[in-house]
Amino acid sequence: MRVGTRATFNARNLDISCWQSALHYNRAIVLATGIDKYKVFGKTKHQHYVQSDEIFVIGALYRKISESRYSCAVLTKDAHPKMEPHHDKACPAFLPNGEKFLKLWLSRPVQKLLETDHVLNYATLYSTLKVQRVKTYKDKVPYQSFSPVILHSDLLVIQRSG
Repeated sequence: MRVGTRATFNARNLDISCWQSALHYNRAIVLATGIDKYKVFGKTKHQHYVQSDEIFVIGALYRKISESRYSCAVLTKDAHPKMEPHHDKACPAFLPNGEKFLKLWLSRPVQKLLETDHVLNYATLYSTLKVQRVKTYKDKVPYQSFSPVILHSDLLVIQRSG
């Protein structure tokens, strides 16, 4: 998406006017099994590969640029507390993977509903994620990496306590 004169690949402050139309009429989803994040310690950038055994869903917005071209921006929010040791600035807006929620999310125009507002306002891990610090990639596989850390889904915590 274009904000002013530059391209952007994520959308964090959804209150600004450039996102309002897309937020109500042009919501999208990104399906992934892994993402790349980093955290800076001093002057050193530590890369982390975040992956799941199952597909997870990330909220996005899109805009039509021309007759055959579209632009997409991934929604981000403050980092989830479990992600802070690995990435402290922002993390993707993970969405519930259920059909009912995704139909609500992708409907046009999107109604302000408790379910959709919750994912925009509260960071939730809907999938269990494995975070692995990596030095580099070789043949698309983490190479010279460190032991992974498991970030359990927030839904597992809710199910256990409920």
